Amino acid sequence: MKKIFLILGMTVATMSVAQNEIDFSSVDEFFKLADKLETGIEPTDEEWKQFFDSHGYSVSAGKSPLRKKIIMKMMNAAFNPNCQSLQDSVFTLFYEKIMDNPELMLSKMTLENYLDMKNHFLELKTFRNSDIFKTIEADAKNRLREFLVNPVDSLIIIPSISVLCYEYEGQSKDNGIVMDLNLLYKLSYLGTVDFLAHEMFHTYRRNFTNQNFPKISEFTNQLDHLQDEAIADLIDKKENIWETLSMKGLPAPIADMYIETYNSTPLILARLDSIICSFTDNKITTEQFNKEIKNYFFFGGHPNGYYMAKLIKNAGFEDELKKYFYNPVAFIKLYNKVAKIRSEYVFSEKFISYLEDMK
Repeated sequence: MKKIFLILGMTVATMSVAQNEIDFSSVDEFFKLADKLETGIEPTDEEWKQFFDSHGYSVSAGKSPLRKKIIMKMMNAAFNPNCQSLQDSVFTLFYEKIMDNPELMLSKMTLENYLDMKNHFLELKTFRNSDIFKTIEADAKNRLREFLVNPVDSLIIIPSISVLCYEYEGQSKDNGIVMDLNLLYKLSYLGTVDFLAHEMFHTYRRNFTNQNFPKISEFTNQLDHLQDEAIADLIDKKENIWETLSMKGLPAPIADMYIETYNSTPLILARLDSIICSFTDNKITTEQFNKEIKNYFFFGGHPNGYYMAKLIKNAGFEDELKKYFYNPVAFIKLYNKVAKIRSEYVFSEKFISYLEDMK
């Protein structure tokens, strides 16, 4: 009962942390340009500049020319009647064949989200003004506070929160959190609270991590992402992972690949172990090693990290998992301890030794 009471935004145990006013300037810019594109008129350079200068897009795409390019092209593909051939060329792509092409993957996901938005465009414009956005931040902070072990309230500070329109996703950046409008529209209120708390966890965690660790190599960068998403996913992922994917409205082919990646976690970890051992035994070059490791975990590490975190949680080690939420080496060693108990894949001593040297 206490948990429900807190989540619903009541005043009990509410943290005395300043609240942001959620920024919708990027949503408003999106609606404006989408309406113009539907008349067959291409926005001017100045209008595109104003669009990407809006807060949400500046946080998400400000330093990514590729993301800007994708958003511009997919908005034309979805809304401009003169760009039907572009829409067809992207829409007919098969996810299974473009998994290794981030630009095409992101383009297809963005286009499908925009086309889906067109089915309830008026409802989305109404939803933009929903009263839920008045309480969501406070409730998400309470949800995060409940989740953490010994939380430091003064560090649960979010620079900004913005809603925009891109793919079904959210991001936690140094200068704020962004969330897709259509995704929020499909989630329940509690689902939205959990989703925002997930992104807030990433922001909170950055206060504690060794910022140099991910920069040591692509390997340490991958492990840092793996732990980051593993623990955050305990906030908003259901025990049945398919239920979460259905709730988010992911396209069926993406959901199927996500589930397959999740179920293949032991094999994926075993292959990672093999790559590390081959490298330490000088069987592959540094160049080959970096090529193998770069973007090793599909879906940003979400499915494999959640598999590992859920295994640890269900074995009764959730508090220990959360206690060292900022330490990827501790995460892997805790996983190994539990894997031995649960007869899951156990990393080799050579792998652990290599990992220890990365500290």
